[in-house]
Amino acid sequence: MKPSVHLLYLLGLTALIGIATIEVWIWVLGSVFAVAIADLILYRLNVPELSVERMVTSQLAIHRQNTIRVKIHNQSAVPWRIKVFDDCPAEFHSDASVEYVQLGAQHEMLHEYNIRPIERGRFLISTTTLVVRSLLQLWEFKRTYSVDSEIKVYPDFATITRYLELSAVQNTIQTGIKLVARRGAGLEFEQLRDYRFGDAINQVDWNSTAKHQKLISREFQDERDQMICVLLDSGMTMQMRDDELTSFDHALNALILLSYVALRQGDSILVQFFGHSKKTIAPLKGVTSINTLLNAIFEERSGPVSTDYIEAAETLLEKQRRRSLVLFITNTRGKAADLPDALKLLSARHLTILVNLRDRTLDRIANQSVSTLDEALMTSESAYFMQDRKQIRSHCAQVCHDTVDCTPTQLLVHLINAYFRVKRSGAL
Repeated sequence: MKPSVHLLYLLGLTALIGIATIEVWIWVLGSVFAVAIADLILYRLNVPELSVERMVTSQLAIHRQNTIRVKIHNQSAVPWRIKVFDDCPAEFHSDASVEYVQLGAQHEMLHEYNIRPIERGRFLISTTTLVVRSLLQLWEFKRTYSVDSEIKVYPDFATITRYLELSAVQNTIQTGIKLVARRGAGLEFEQLRDYRFGDAINQVDWNSTAKHQKLISREFQDERDQMICVLLDSGMTMQMRDDELTSFDHALNALILLSYVALRQGDSILVQFFGHSKKTIAPLKGVTSINTLLNAIFEERSGPVSTDYIEAAETLLEKQRRRSLVLFITNTRGKAADLPDALKLLSARHLTILVNLRDRTLDRIANQSVSTLDEALMTSESAYFMQDRKQIRSHCAQVCHDTVDCTPTQLLVHLINAYFRVKRSGAL
């Protein structure tokens, strides 16, 4: 319990009156205290009967806005002015308001606010606190209610919905995903259909065309039941933040969409972490297994550990002997001398693509104008660093199928495009 701002204003006004005349001041002060005590007694005689219920989705996607609703029911015979404080974790950016609202007698209200999780994992919202003002608004009482809500924050699975909305050929330009023209190898015949504008001449089935007296095309599908292995660095370099998310978070977001696309294509997906985490998710198959993957990785973290590329390659080679597409995702620092050797080991058996993330800070430094000594030194250091990256990419390009250099925010599109390039070229 504490005095409200109204009571403090009254006391302040009383003090001002005391400057003029002591007799009036004593009378006013006594009146104020009498009213304050009466208000306190009224509150004690009409203790608020309030109940609290929280409504929130138990599974959220990182960096996506969601709404939490807190329902407060006033079972009392009198109205109350209340202010709501929900015990929202610091990892959730919230826009909750903290203004007093009137809650009528025998009525209920809905307090809504938006949250945006910036960390993955398991979180608990355990309490809701109501600050209730007395009937004459002179006292404030804090009442805490135990309302447990467990929330799991996953990598951004909402990208799957957007991908499905824009996956039609005419809309792929909006996603940045490119459909690479198919070559003859690595494709399976699926069905015959009417010729469509743009079909290659070698797609036309001339026997069926002669029989039906119209152009008939053969439709193919990419080979199914291929293995996609994702080697994901969870070491210290993946802790660098790009906006509010780390490189590791961006990589997990991209991994979820890539996995969904691959599973939907009939392929299998294997995920192996190296660095801080050394967890391996056994090969998954079928679109419904995307939930298994989400639950397996949503609490994974990157940590302050140097990565051993050779060890990561050898571990995968022990587990996966069948020829597969290996997507090797990392963020190199320094010379990374053992990275080409690790890729060479993998490429002896698998089709390997290096995806090397680049901090956006490097791009910003490279494009900024130089006007001070500190800026000149920073630009020079950044240039040396970028030169090292170019050398690493050049060495790696000689021992693996392809290399990708992109920022974390670009990773999703580059990863999906790399997958489709391999699938539609028949190289695997």
